[in-house]
Amino acid sequence: MILSLRWRVSRLLPVALLFTACSSSDRSTAPRTGPEFAISDAVHEGGTPGFYFLPPMVAQPTFGGTFDADIATLNPAIAICDVTNDANCGTLSGTLIVFATTSTPAITVDLTTPQYQVNWNTQAAGLVAGHTYRLHVTAGTSGARRELGFADVLLTSTPGQAKFLQTGDVIVLQDGRTLPIHFRIETGIACDCWSIKSSMANPRTFNGAGVANGILYAVGGIANGSTFVVATEAYDPVANAWTAMAPLPAPQVQVAVGVVNNTLYAVGGSDGTLISGEGHFLGTVEAYDPASNTWNSRAPMPTPRRAHAIGVVNGVLYAVGGLANGSFVNTVEAYDPTTDRWSTKAPMPTPRAHCAVGVLNGILYVVGGCLTGPCSQQALGTVEAYDPTSNTWTTKAPMPTPRAALGIGVVNGVLYAVGGFTNGAHHLNTVEAYDQTTDTWSTKSPMPTPRDLFGAVGVLNGVLYAVGGSHPPDGVEADYTGLATVEAYQP
Repeated sequence: MILSLRWRVSRLLPVALLFTACSSSDRSTAPRTGPEFAISDAVHEGGTPGFYFLPPMVAQPTFGGTFDADIATLNPAIAICDVTNDANCGTLSGTLIVFATTSTPAITVDLTTPQYQVNWNTQAAGLVAGHTYRLHVTAGTSGARRELGFADVLLTSTPGQAKFLQTGDVIVLQDGRTLPIHFRIETGIACDCWSIKSSMANPRTFNGAGVANGILYAVGGIANGSTFVVATEAYDPVANAWTAMAPLPAPQVQVAVGVVNNTLYAVGGSDGTLISGEGHFLGTVEAYDPASNTWNSRAPMPTPRRAHAIGVVNGVLYAVGGLANGSFVNTVEAYDPTTDRWSTKAPMPTPRAHCAVGVLNGILYVVGGCLTGPCSQQALGTVEAYDPTSNTWTTKAPMPTPRAALGIGVVNGVLYAVGGFTNGAHHLNTVEAYDQTTDTWSTKSPMPTPRDLFGAVGVLNGVLYAVGGSHPPDGVEADYTGLATVEAYQP
């Protein structure tokens, strides 16, 4: 087998191992569909400054920083997973291989180059020809790890060649078993920081968000007390631009969104007749296919509700809590897209609405919310974890700041609780991180704009995006005036 590498996706050539990448200047600003082959580091895809992939995976980059040789503190790791049918590798896909400083083979530091390095046996058991694998590189101590970058590798069993499209040269490495993974980490790479991104065209609150095929989607919501948003918008992080996509078939306010196999599912909410109208809760499920830019109705949720949350484990959506028929419920219902059927699961110990869900290693963590109205007087720090395998719940360490209408994002195995409001209708920019291993919380850099009622945080390539929401004056629980602003957090 021949190992070949190339830049930029044009068409997939018949090679034994094809490494494909895109520079930011090569990328279209339109949303993309299908498996995407990409690389993210300091010179590609707007990746982390101070992190570089090195030859033979890429051409020799130019850098001017100081190499960080402190392998013990950095504790670099590479997690490899299959992105053939799931561009959100690490969220919905299982990790297949992990290289660390203690693995076999281990990541080592070469002070003569200088570089970090490990060899990947591409013929190892479980790897499938024709599949694409994403290599995530992370560094940092437990509870404070961050993704530095990623690279995609396509495995095939057919020998051939691939051109380096910037020069026309053919790059062929006569190595049939291993891919040398070489990378550089420079000093001062830690972030824990926020940045401002392009705003949406449509201000919205009570909205949902989800990631498919490397694109962040904003779905549904309300712009103000009388204008409901059916517009779907798609955010390309490379172009830092939003694009209008096919709108929802009908308004869904306080909608929850889950993503399975790059299809977005907008579940439940209110139909927009009245934001507090008890007779207008929805069980509606609308599925968005980015490839065809179309929405299609699926089997409705058995319990119509709003202010609920969605988590996804092993391709199944779990709808948790919310408001139904005027009550705060502990109902849990699971939707399997392959059968288009719903089933009822063990109820959550604490009935609540305006909570948020994050998934860590196949476990759903339901965080915050409120017990009853007014929500701003009953905000919770409660954390309860659901194991779909055993259909059981356990109580975890409470979040330090009780809050409702918050957002949740999971990056590199750490759950981040973002924004929301706490008792007294104090609107928050607070960010707190949960470490599943130690069952502990820590405080992170605050979000620039206090916001709540956004109900979802999108995570894309190791970056967490807070999308829309509202920011009423303190003491006012909600004014239903949406934000268009988008802010991104890099752990």
